[in-house]
Amino acid sequence: MSTAIATHSIARSTSGTVSWRGVVLCFLTVLLDGFDTNSIGLVVPIMAHEWSLPSSAFTPTFMGTSLGAVIGYVCSGWVAARYSRRNVMISSVTIFALGSLLTAFATSIHALSWLRILTGIGLGAALPAAISLAVQYGPQHRREVITIGVATGLVMGGTAGGAMAGRLIAQFGWSSIFLVGSLLPFLLLPALWWGLPTEDEVKKRIVDAPRGASVRSLMEGGMAVRTVLLWCFALLNFATFYALIFWVPTLLGSFGFSPTDAPLGAVALGIGGVIGTLLLVPLSAYFSTQRVLVATALLTVVLITCVSKLNFDRVALLLVLGGIGAGLNCGNIGQSALAVSLYPPASRVTGIGWAAAFGRVGAVIGPAIGGMLMSLGAMPRDIVLSAFVPMLLAALVVLAMNFVSRGIYVPRQ
Repeated sequence: MSTAIATHSIARSTSGTVSWRGVVLCFLTVLLDGFDTNSIGLVVPIMAHEWSLPSSAFTPTFMGTSLGAVIGYVCSGWVAARYSRRNVMISSVTIFALGSLLTAFATSIHALSWLRILTGIGLGAALPAAISLAVQYGPQHRREVITIGVATGLVMGGTAGGAMAGRLIAQFGWSSIFLVGSLLPFLLLPALWWGLPTEDEVKKRIVDAPRGASVRSLMEGGMAVRTVLLWCFALLNFATFYALIFWVPTLLGSFGFSPTDAPLGAVALGIGGVIGTLLLVPLSAYFSTQRVLVATALLTVVLITCVSKLNFDRVALLLVLGGIGAGLNCGNIGQSALAVSLYPPASRVTGIGWAAAFGRVGAVIGPAIGGMLMSLGAMPRDIVLSAFVPMLLAALVVLAMNFVSRGIYVPRQ
């Protein structure tokens, strides 16, 4: 008893500057993760022109990014428990920085796809460790807010990339996006090395640290149905998001956008995503997160249908894309918040990682279907319209999750 009280006192007494420093470093890691994840979609219009290839030929590169991320997500829990989340974050940032650097010098689809798999492994391993560490090192009564805040880095990183892409590509070519995406994480590495807590510090501050939880632990204690539903929601939401974030810059050409203006679509999706995730915090305070996600999924369905069926000018189209980004990113961030609330600290890295892994399975499927439809000659508006199907299913899945959760007490960790 006295040991537990002493440990709790240490955690409380040191919950100031050092805690928030770790949270900020986790956020910056996720920010650069988002920058690199979206980079390939921003450059495809230019690369397709320079390499004299159809845009659909780049589908394997999109799938490679997500496939690598699945590997990273699935392995993150076990590796973090064995080697510490600090080491996982440092290693994963090194991997995706190196992968991005090598991507800048790729000369074929084959090489580009393999390099995106390598990069994706680093991108996937970074996110669960960063979110879990930030939640553990921040005030526990703020854990959902911290989850949403750190995960918002994905959206902000992608938005920053879209905002920079047009000018960088115009002045320095497509490879400059990957060079910047490599330089920034390399610059962050010293801060992570000196600023993130060591394993001994974690043991002093955290009573219930990760212990290498297995996937089986995610199914125990009445959590099996909600775990499966969470995985399904993540898969459907990510399938829609990555199909749009990767292909919208290419599809905007049919809406009158030039190749250098096409990244504005990713910027619109990203800015809308930031606004949506910021609204997710106060909305979740008044309504359950699950109810908010039902509403945002249905809103996304309506806006996707509008893009496909109505004629917008450039500004209006970007605004509607911003609304779609808001709805989709609420789902992306919301599933992480649900995982944080659903699982105890001992299995939280594994829980976040596996939910994100199923999301990234969707991120493989979504762009692949978009590329297939494009190669078959489908009209861009029809390709966009097809995205409403998984989002409608996602809304139904969250409704089912809300129904299953009624009357079930989940202890706050």
